[in-house]
Amino acid sequence: MKIYQIYVPELATYLKYKVLDPEDIESLIENIDTKSPKDFKLAVLEHVIYNIHSDIKESLRIMSKQAAERCIDAMYNGCVMLNPGIDIDLWLELAYAKGALERELQDISMIDAEITKKFKDSLLKKDRLNNSKTKVKKLSRQKFLGLEEYLGSNVIRTTRSCYISGLRFKKISSRT
Repeated sequence: MKIYQIYVPELATYLKYKVLDPEDIESLIENIDTKSPKDFKLAVLEHVIYNIHSDIKESLRIMSKQAAERCIDAMYNGCVMLNPGIDIDLWLELAYAKGALERELQDISMIDAEITKKFKDSLLKKDRLNNSKTKVKKLSRQKFLGLEEYLGSNVIRTTRSCYISGLRFKKISSRT
């Protein structure tokens, strides 16, 4: 028995698939053949995926129901691709589904392009709104020269003052 480790970004973890011997696959199928299709799929996952109880179940609980079902289907397809004896019909379907997969990837890339365009448009719209609200006012020379007197009389109300290189500034008193 070999173990293949494959990273699945949706689960943010590595899946550890067991590659079973043909005898082990036959005994597994005999034990779970009477179950319903959904229970059959879950039993295969529990038997073939080494770390399903430790890592995978917690990640699936966090996901939405639809996303978790898609991940379970993908994991089951991985089990079948590595162990064709589990479901030979599905293995053949997956093996010859290259055209369907390419069409699906093209659809996904078109959706991604639309989402990206909408996102960029929303960023540009926000950028335009932010730029229109911000106006920088230039301070005239007269206001700049009168700033010390204005601050001294209205903001800084201390009687102490200091002289630094010929300029007179009033100190801010510390309030405790």
